[in-house]
Amino acid sequence: MSDYNYGYPDIIGEEYGGVGRSTSDMIGGGEEDYNLVAGEQMLVGGVPVCKRALARIVEKNAVLLKTREYANAKRFLLPFSVVTDLAAGATATLTTSPQLVCKPKRIVFDSSFASLLTVSQIVIGQRNQMVSQNGEVLAGIFSEVSQDTYLDLDTAAVSSEVSITVRNISPNVIPIVTCGWICTALT
Repeated sequence: MSDYNYGYPDIIGEEYGGVGRSTSDMIGGGEEDYNLVAGEQMLVGGVPVCKRALARIVEKNAVLLKTREYANAKRFLLPFSVVTDLAAGATATLTTSPQLVCKPKRIVFDSSFASLLTVSQIVIGQRNQMVSQNGEVLAGIFSEVSQDTYLDLDTAAVSSEVSITVRNISPNVIPIVTCGWICTALT
């Protein structure tokens, strides 16, 4: 099972003849987490013995749910706003608003100006994705030629504010600054 927190609940009982069969034979002994749903109350069993015990308690019309990954997830490029004429020492916030639920995997800056910038904040919604709240990293880490720079950031909701704050560390004006995200989105 994937480590990601997105997917859809799938009714497992359909594999065993549908709802109404005994749930004790629907619960496997594997390490996967299943949820037994009876009415509006959800019972969660953490180990196989607990799962089987819960299955015996829950009525025959219980539904067994398991979170499965989306099968139609694709990689997309999410562009950010463009800042022109970023003065020496000045900061700018690049923003975007995704139109699909997406999970950012990589930030990409053009290598022609990435070595002239630092990144101080990466914000999805209201949460800063940087481990340290103070400090900056060189944007060159995220250039298109960098390797092994994949991140596991929070999932961005539709129309949520996403921003990256950068600072010009060169003594000159940078004529144009922008970046993009490579993200996994559902279509």
